[in-house]
Amino acid sequence: MGVAVEVRGEALAPLSGEIPSAETWIELWVEPQDLEHAKGLLAELQENQEHAERSVECPRCREENPGNFELCWSCGLELPSGLRPILRAV
Repeated sequence: MGVAVEVRGEALAPLSGEIPSAETWIELWVEPQDLEHAKGLLAELQENQEHAERSVECPRCREENPGNFELCWSCGLELPSGLRPILRAV
C-alpha cells in the first residue's frame, strides 16, 4: 500500500549547483497518521539500494557484476538467482 504525499521543491531541483544545495532538495510531506508507514517504505527502499550495490561474481568467468544484473556482463551467463540480492518493489 502506498502513501499519499505532497511533493515540494521539485521546481528547484534543476538549479542544483547554481544555488545552495539545501535549497534544491525535494521534500515529501505526508499526513501525520501516515508517517510511520512512510518511514517503513523509505527503510525498504534504502535496503533495496544497499542490496543492489552489492556485486556478484560470475561462476563461469569470475567477473564482478552489479547486484542488480541478471546476466554476466562479460560472458552472458545467467547469474544464479541465489547469488543475486532480492529486490522488492516499493
